Amino acid sequence: MKTRLILTVALFLGLLMGACSDSGDRQTAKDLLATIPGDAAYVAVINTDALVTSTGGKIKDKTVVEPSETLRKFLERINRRETSAHLDSLFAGKGGIEFSCFALFENGGNMWLIAPLADAAKTESYFKRRGYPLQQAGDGLLCAEDIAFDKTHIWVSLKDSAANAAAVDAFKRLNKEQSMASSDYADKLTALENDYIDLWDSNILWRTLGPSADKARMISAFMFAEVRYASFSADMSETSIIANGRFLDSSFKDAKCNLATSKLATRDFNILGDKAQAVAGLSIDSKLMKNLVRAAGIFGAALPPSVQEALENIEGPMVAASDEANNIIFTIPCKKGSEQTIVKAVDGLSFLLGNDPGLRMTTKEGAVLISINGGPQSGEPIAKLGEKLDGAWLGLAFSAGYLPDMKPITDFSVALVPTRSSLEFRIRVDYK
Repeated sequence: MKTRLILTVALFLGLLMGACSDSGDRQTAKDLLATIPGDAAYVAVINTDALVTSTGGKIKDKTVVEPSETLRKFLERINRRETSAHLDSLFAGKGGIEFSCFALFENGGNMWLIAPLADAAKTESYFKRRGYPLQQAGDGLLCAEDIAFDKTHIWVSLKDSAANAAAVDAFKRLNKEQSMASSDYADKLTALENDYIDLWDSNILWRTLGPSADKARMISAFMFAEVRYASFSADMSETSIIANGRFLDSSFKDAKCNLATSKLATRDFNILGDKAQAVAGLSIDSKLMKNLVRAAGIFGAALPPSVQEALENIEGPMVAASDEANNIIFTIPCKKGSEQTIVKAVDGLSFLLGNDPGLRMTTKEGAVLISINGGPQSGEPIAKLGEKLDGAWLGLAFSAGYLPDMKPITDFSVALVPTRSSLEFRIRVDYK
């Protein structure tokens, strides 16, 4: 089967989170938005230029890529033999592609990649040499299989096996009012203050969750006054990727959070012991527990009286730790003096914990600890993992030892962080 452009470009773009920085690149981003329908359910602006340079590589004349060793390591993990030569040719500038700003967008159930061209003649020659049956389609368009291009841009169909020439022709003919260039979020997308930035319509975001979509909508409605969009941004360096996510209302402002949120601190994890390979935490405010009890009633969950009493006494940092052998310890924080209320409720729900002979429950002032085999036996200092969740409301962090197959990734953390009256989604990936 013929090697398709999508197999290389899409994999490459999965890593390329670089930012357009100069005014010429910002104009390129604006030109891309002008060809994207204004009702696109998802749109992202990406730039290969800053990615390559921020990870130690080089780009010459915006058409020739010299990837760094860091980027090569990632590419080696995803590259296939049939795509490596194709990718090397694109890096060498033989495809005529300009490696500045790229864009991704969804339209009519299909996902598209659009990139600027530096030399359309090279692009035409490149695909002809690879046996693409190029045909004239629309105003100045050449189309074959999953691609379509004119003198300035190339479109790649990422979902369908063939590019729809009529759709691309329509993209080209959009006026500003019909395109994403007229969106109230366009300036944010083209300011390129981050390496990568996107905008999701909440409807398509829920659809990506499949059977869990309805639950996600209910949770969203419970957590926020209104969520209409989500926007994610990311920055990449030679040693890490840091990504942030924002939940937005219909005015593209941060969605107001309905929950009473507090913050975790590094010291909250000291109660778990000395070492671990993974930690998780949730900072519980008393008002939050009241809301959860109320939500359980709304969703039709009948709580036993002992459980409801226990929930009403829970507050503080709920933290957990584990090692790769699944030796686990976690805490149920509570108001001082109500520890036995928690113990009674846990005993009543013992069927959830099973009959593991290594299971232990102990109490400390303001907390009940539950452990399996005494908790984690190996890993790195708890404080080192815990500091990754410092300031978060809810989060998870683990080191390479917990999931050894994730190399070259060494550490990973994901968290929901209170910011003003909303919540921000944060991910950090560290690698060698």
